[in-house]
Amino acid sequence: MTERYTRLQQPLRLDTIRQLGFDEPRPLSEFDRLARLTSALLPVPAASVTIVTDTREINLSHVGMRAPFQHSVPLVYSFAQHIVNDEEPLIIDDARQHPLVFDNPSVDERQMIAFAGYPLHAPNGEILGALCAIDHQPRQWTREALALLQDLSALVNTEIARLYHENRNVAMRDQIGFLEQMRSEMIHYAAHDLRNPLSILYGYLSLMQLDQEQLPERFAHYLELMEQAAQKMQRIIDDIQLMEDIEASADQMPTDSVDLAALLPIVMRDFEHQAHTKQIVVTLSSEADSLHVTGDLGQLQRAMGNLISNAITYTPQGGNVCIRLEGDADTVRFSIRDDGFGIAQDVQAAVWRPFYRVRTRQTMDIDGSGLGLFMVKRIIERHNGSLHMESEVGQGSVIGFSLPRLSA
Repeated sequence: MTERYTRLQQPLRLDTIRQLGFDEPRPLSEFDRLARLTSALLPVPAASVTIVTDTREINLSHVGMRAPFQHSVPLVYSFAQHIVNDEEPLIIDDARQHPLVFDNPSVDERQMIAFAGYPLHAPNGEILGALCAIDHQPRQWTREALALLQDLSALVNTEIARLYHENRNVAMRDQIGFLEQMRSEMIHYAAHDLRNPLSILYGYLSLMQLDQEQLPERFAHYLELMEQAAQKMQRIIDDIQLMEDIEASADQMPTDSVDLAALLPIVMRDFEHQAHTKQIVVTLSSEADSLHVTGDLGQLQRAMGNLISNAITYTPQGGNVCIRLEGDADTVRFSIRDDGFGIAQDVQAAVWRPFYRVRTRQTMDIDGSGLGLFMVKRIIERHNGSLHMESEVGQGSVIGFSLPRLSA
């Protein structure tokens, strides 16, 4: 192939043709009407929606093409290759006298005497081929006919753009699905594979602590730091394992009747020591003796617990946390108000994402996996509920959820 045709071989152009599925000689019904319109409106005996690869000319749709040239021909037969090469229309009144194509075998074998073609583009700017109008005898193309052919090529480009974005969306969904599967598998194996070395670490720590009195004082401090690190790792693994369980049950609707009014004091007991250590005053308020929802008891207990722990964790020493449970005929609302550090407006949506941590001067030393609020989000979504958050930096936060109430 001469230097003139190197544009036909450009990798991005050929890759775009492959992504659109235009690289095989198979008629596509999306373009049938446009080929028929081209033939009828100009009028011409033959018309085609043509793609040009680096080796062949492929007709996605055609009218009046004679066998064996209906679907695909070698590049040596192509008039449309010049449109791709020059990136401009090609108008020929009599191919037998045209310097570009007079010796092209299509003149005799396909009876391509008069030819008019306008470029076809993908949305990424790559030129793919042409909308072609063909006559078997010499013809002077009128200005009106060429304007009509240009308009019809714009319609073909619109259809190509639709297919382009549709294919990209499908490819993106497939890629996201693949990455999500990889993420889940990596997290699963990481959580399970970390349990064994962590158990060994705990075992040796226990043995060393038995001999702690014989160790220098600084070594005892090192053991304490190692144990704290191991406990943090254990909490992360437990959170990941719980997230796996929540995701595994995402498609199963919970069916139990859960009384959140009775559950709240039980949940709060697990955090009394944490609140007492920080001298935080926690108040509970419930509008009714019973507020039932349909749900998974263990998951709702975890959701409430995560929000309570979060409020205590991010409230400074000596602060206040107010927990309120209320309901009407249709809804039960659980909310926690604190006078803690607060969350900036521009990151409030991000706190529900997995592994996201708000990093400020006040919170940078607070431990956490970044899974707590994401876990709450997934649990409440599974229960057909909704989340709410109001927060301002330095003024505290109100965070909670609403669930459909189970009528008596």
